[in-house]
Amino acid sequence: RNAMAVACRRDVARYVSIFILAFCLLPLASSEAAVSLLRQSATITSIDDTANGVVSVALSGNFPNNNLKVGQKIVISGTTNYNGTFTIISVTDQSHFTYEDTSKTNSTAAEAAGTAGGHYSSFSTWEDQNRNLTSGAGDTEVLECYNDWESGYGMTSNLTVSGWVTGAANNISITVPPTERHNGTPGSGFRLEFGAGVEIVLDQPNLYITFDGIEIDGNGAGGRFNFPSNANMNPTIKNCIIHDISGSAFFIRVIGTLHAYNNVIYSISGNAFNFYTTGAGYHYICNNTIYDYDSGGGGNPAIYL
Repeated sequence: RNAMAVACRRDVARYVSIFILAFCLLPLASSEAAVSLLRQSATITSIDDTANGVVSVALSGNFPNNNLKVGQKIVISGTTNYNGTFTIISVTDQSHFTYEDTSKTNSTAAEAAGTAGGHYSSFSTWEDQNRNLTSGAGDTEVLECYNDWESGYGMTSNLTVSGWVTGAANNISITVPPTERHNGTPGSGFRLEFGAGVEIVLDQPNLYITFDGIEIDGNGAGGRFNFPSNANMNPTIKNCIIHDISGSAFFIRVIGTLHAYNNVIYSISGNAFNFYTTGAGYHYICNNTIYDYDSGGGGNPAIYL
């Protein structure tokens, strides 16, 4: 408990090898990424291309969590002539902003309807797409999460990713863009707030998925990563803050290859990584800071095999 360095012991009978490395290979990048935004939305009262390539937007009230920033992406929908995904170039206040659209030439009629936000406002709606990413060469799915929830995004049911078809070059990435990401301290960026018994369950054959830059707050009642039964999954968890987890932060029964690096993991009521498995596999646990964990008083380390 309260150990800053990762302690590790090896159980040969379980045929699992752990490599604790200074550097890790990154997942393969793709040139054909479909990017979706997870954002809250606000009602548009006025939208007009007031200058060549510049569109001005007025909202009915402040944007959720006062989270309009220059450089953010935003989805405009429900209009006749302005729909699409754009980059914010100026913010006057939290109900007025402009974005760039080079197709506009100060000749499109102003409108007084629509919404500004994301493609999705809930994980479950995004996950239910069940896309086959291997149908096109290099196709990937990127979900960008925005810090639009004042008290964090509330998780009242398990986050599951199933029904997708992925591969090494056809992967899923759940990430946080730079304007929305934590700065290394809790509560400073987009975060998932878990309820009692709610967890992230990854149990999809041939699943290639990355979680990057997310704060995960289990509130002492949930929040763990659970890998129950598929021996050929390849998840990557990196640059995350994972804390106040009930039980082990990572509970692995069967898995293919796990990459977990550059994470801060603390206030765990069990092990940080619990490889409760009888299968073979190679796993890369790199550059993680782990402290304030409790394996039940039995002297078990942060990484248990």
